[in-house]
Amino acid sequence: MSIPTMATARAYKVRRSSPTSVAQAAKPSNQRALWRLALADYRNKRFQSAVDRLEKLVPIYPNVYDMRILLGGSYFELKQYAPAMQQFQQATQIKPKSAAAWRLLGASHNRLKQYPKSIVAFSQALTLAPNNADAHLGLGVAYYNQKQSTKAVKHYKRYTELRPQRALGHAYLGDAYRRTKQLEAAIAAYQKALSIDANNAIAKQGLSNLTARPR
Repeated sequence: MSIPTMATARAYKVRRSSPTSVAQAAKPSNQRALWRLALADYRNKRFQSAVDRLEKLVPIYPNVYDMRILLGGSYFELKQYAPAMQQFQQATQIKPKSAAAWRLLGASHNRLKQYPKSIVAFSQALTLAPNNADAHLGLGVAYYNQKQSTKAVKHYKRYTELRPQRALGHAYLGDAYRRTKQLEAAIAAYQKALSIDANNAIAKQGLSNLTARPR
């Protein structure tokens, strides 16, 4: 995830009716310090600390896209997908034409197994950025889990075209081909995944299952 800057935040006025903890953070010098510390925390994988700092800033600057993205990303890294989803949802409202925000929202819905919502979010991301590889992958996952495997094949295949050296995409494509009974294509996809990463567990298991069964 790209790391935002404080420039956007400084363009917004501080709310006067802030809680005490927020009011203490409301001084411009404190805001800048909290933001810098939150960025450092995120970069150094101290995600809970980043959350704690950003939760003080977001009520002051509720409409700052960068803060919503960074807070959502921190929650996501902590595997707290519901609050991550809420922050990314806010980000899409602040910047409805941000493909990144829609993709991150879709990823959160996927983790929460809210696949119909994932499909909406990823589809919007691809409307805005048709070659967003991660959105194709996420949409493939959503369709696969909705048992719409033909559509999953389409998006997994596009992901492998955009990211040909990522073994995971080929392994997922193999699974989708297998479910649509395209067994030769499935074997080829699994073999491609293993040529990139010989330890890919999904491809190893899928290939084993196919080669062990009678043709």
